[in-house]
Amino acid sequence: MDRVLRTLEVCTVFIAIGTSGVVEPAASFVGQTKARTFYVGPEEPINLASFDETLAGKAGELLPTMFDVGDLRRVQEHRHTHTPEHQEMMEDTL
Repeated sequence: MDRVLRTLEVCTVFIAIGTSGVVEPAASFVGQTKARTFYVGPEEPINLASFDETLAGKAGELLPTMFDVGDLRRVQEHRHTHTPEHQEMMEDTL
């Protein structure tokens, strides 16, 4: 657990996949990092407001496109940004 907490302190991107946001200690990890945070999954987790962005849908379809710069427009269809700064950044990228 110490290793997880140390990693949360230094990571720059945090992605939670298909979690309910209820089971601890994993549910609180998103609140313990200063990284840009993403939730990917078919249903909204209880802690949705803790994430910077969410991608609604099947993780098996969305995850490969998250890292494919050429396919950002397709990912944008599923993305819900929770802060104006991140929305501006995504619009600038497209």
